[in-house]
Amino acid sequence: ERRGVSSGNKDNKRSLILIGDSITEEWKGTNMGQPESRWNGVPEVLKEYIEPLFDPLVLAIGGDQTQHLLWRLQNGELLPSMAKDQNAIFAMLIGTNNIGSGFLPEQTHLGVMAVAEYILSSTSGNLVMLQILPRGDSYRLPNICPPRCQSNGKPFESFMPAVTKSNNAILDSVDALKPKYEKRLRLIDCGEEFRSSSSAPNNEVDTNVMPDSLHPNAKGSKILAKCILNGIKDS
Repeated sequence: ERRGVSSGNKDNKRSLILIGDSITEEWKGTNMGQPESRWNGVPEVLKEYIEPLFDPLVLAIGGDQTQHLLWRLQNGELLPSMAKDQNAIFAMLIGTNNIGSGFLPEQTHLGVMAVAEYILSSTSGNLVMLQILPRGDSYRLPNICPPRCQSNGKPFESFMPAVTKSNNAILDSVDALKPKYEKRLRLIDCGEEFRSSSSAPNNEVDTNVMPDSLHPNAKGSKILAKCILNGIKDS
């Protein structure tokens, strides 16, 4: 639930609309609308860090890929009151489920940018895009081989090359798009503090903040909240 858009909520705070998949739905403590014990403490992080400064709305569904999010926004989830609010800030994190289901980096990048361009062209507010976070759940890779296999026919050993390629392509596209939208568009990288400092194989993320190697826990959500707040300064 939410109090309203920034022009109408009682504290006159700016709207912060958090858009994405399960990593974003965590802020509500749910996954696909159902309470999720893995997210214990995450809604409290939203209340502690975000709500004192902004009027937040979480528009996220676990499992969503870029095309699902785009469909939601195009089919009623992006309300006219949000779209016309020049003070609104949209924070978008999407794409990891495309990679996790076998989409190539270029396909993932194009999907992310399609959502971004729709938001920018359909609203008056600012968009803060988050790069795709690191993921270390390599045990899932056999599930997408075939078709996504190495040249020797075996599953890839890590999702991270695809994450990095997707993020690099997103960075290039954002740089090319910025002149059109001037100060309304910003890209931030919140992934550094989720990466593992260990060089051991299959140890790509810090499980102290991302226990399942994909979703931040409450401690990780504090990192994410601080990164988002830092990224929207002067927006």
